[in-house]
Amino acid sequence: MSSGMTTAAFGLSPKQQLSLTVVQCLTQVIGAGVQAFLVDRCWKIFKKRVLPIIPLIALGLVGLSAGVLLVIFKAGLSRANLAYQANPQDEFLRSALIAADRRASIALTVWAFSWFVLELGMTVITIIFLYRARTGLPAHNGIFCTVWQVLWTSVIPPFILMTVIIIDGYVTPGSPSEVSRFTVAITAKFFALSLMINLIGQGYVREKFERVRPRPSGLPSNRMISEVMFASAVISLSSPGTDHSDSGYDADSIRAGSLEAREQEGDIEKHQMSTTPPPSVESCHHPQQMPS
Repeated sequence: MSSGMTTAAFGLSPKQQLSLTVVQCLTQVIGAGVQAFLVDRCWKIFKKRVLPIIPLIALGLVGLSAGVLLVIFKAGLSRANLAYQANPQDEFLRSALIAADRRASIALTVWAFSWFVLELGMTVITIIFLYRARTGLPAHNGIFCTVWQVLWTSVIPPFILMTVIIIDGYVTPGSPSEVSRFTVAITAKFFALSLMINLIGQGYVREKFERVRPRPSGLPSNRMISEVMFASAVISLSSPGTDHSDSGYDADSIRAGSLEAREQEGDIEKHQMSTTPPPSVESCHHPQQMPS
C-alpha cells in the first residue's frame, strides 16, 4: 500500500495525535476481542481440539501484533513528518520520513492480510458446519434458516471490511482512496457490530427453539442453547435413529446445548408415563364348550 494511507494523520497537534493514538489502540483491542470470540466458536465446532484451531490463533496473534506495531509506527511517522516540515531541506529528515512510512506500510499490510485470511477461514468453517449439521433435518428448515441468518450477518461485517481494505488499498489503481481511510477508521465499529449481532441473535434463536420443542406447564424453562455454539443445538432435535457420524462433529461440540435438551426430554417422558393409563389386560381364560 502506498504512503497515502499511512500519512493521513499529518498536521495534527500533539493532543490530537495522542487522541488518535488512543483511538487506534482501542480499535486493535476491540478487533482482537471480537476475533477471540469468533475463534472460540470455531474451537467448539472442532470439538475443542487444539490442532485444527492453531492456524486461526496464529493469524489472530499476527494481526494483533501487526496492529500494535502499526499504531507505534504511525505515531513515529507523524513525528517524522512534523520534523521534516520544519526543515524540508534536511536530507536526513527526509530519509527518516521515508523509512517511517515504509515501516508503517509493512505493518498495515501484515495486519490487513492476516485478519482478512482469518475472517475468510472462520466464515468458511461456519458455513461448512451449518451445511453438514443441516443434513437429514428437513423438518427444522425454518430454525436453520434463522440460525444461518444470524451467524452469517454476524460474521460478514468484519469480512466485508477487510475485503474493502484489501481491494481498495492493494488492487485498485491509484489506491488508497478515501474509502480505505474511512474503512480503517471504522474498523472497531464493524467488529463491535458483529459481536452485537451474534449476542442478540443467540436470544432470538433460543426463543425459536423453546417454541418448537414441547414442554409441560409444570416444567421450568431451561436454557437449551449454549452461549457461543447456539447453532449446534439444532442437532439435538434430530430423531434417535439419525446418524451424524459423517458430519465430523459429535456430542462434544454440542454438549452445552444437548445435555439440557436430553434432561428435558426425560422429564417430558416421565410426565407422560405418569398421566397415561395402563393398557387393559386381556383375559387369558377362554370359555369352554359344553358337550351336546
